[in-house]
Amino acid sequence: TSSRRGGVEQSFYSAMAQKALGNTSQADKMLNDILSADNTRANAFSQFGGGTRAADQIKAESCYSKGLALMGMVRNSEALLQFREALSLNPGHVWSQYYQKKLGK
Repeated sequence: TSSRRGGVEQSFYSAMAQKALGNTSQADKMLNDILSADNTRANAFSQFGGGTRAADQIKAESCYSKGLALMGMVRNSEALLQFREALSLNPGHVWSQYYQKKLGK
């Protein structure tokens, strides 16, 4: 999951750079792509059930990715819920902890 996370984080930070440069439509597309790709992956995985540590880690990564995209869209309350969900599935998810604190909640 760390290589996947790197791709999501790269996309997130690229979107934030585009937003900072005033390319909001490109940034919005990139953030929406993160949400769509992650929803597809989460839905595909859900057919196999859950409850295992590996399943929870994959779901936590999915929540984290959604949280990043939502935070980039300034939908902070929704992002916070995703980071909290990631932490409920994987309490050691450091980056979800970081962004939850960053959002000030």
